Amino acid sequence: MCYYWFVKSRKVKRLSIRTYAFVDASNIIYGTRNEGWKVDFRKLYKYLKERYECKKIFYFAGEDSKNIKQKNFYKKLAEFGFKTGKNLQARGWYFG
Repeated sequence: MCYYWFVKSRKVKRLSIRTYAFVDASNIIYGTRNEGWKVDFRKLYKYLKERYECKKIFYFAGEDSKNIKQKNFYKKLAEFGFKTGKNLQARGWYFG
């Protein structure tokens, strides 16, 4: 966690900084596909947590309720720790 120390009238105040990451699915999917890359989302999550000390990592993508493969993918992302789809909307994190 990042900390900043401020001195104000002889008192030292410690402020903690919260870092959140917002991953856009279309940029990840289409940007890497054109380069022939595949993303390891478990490693991406770990990297963002360790390197940037992110408190929360959000994954934004469209959702097709009939697409079973997509649902399983979102479940796997949630297992890794990503905040996705409906669990964002339920907590007031809807940006639509």
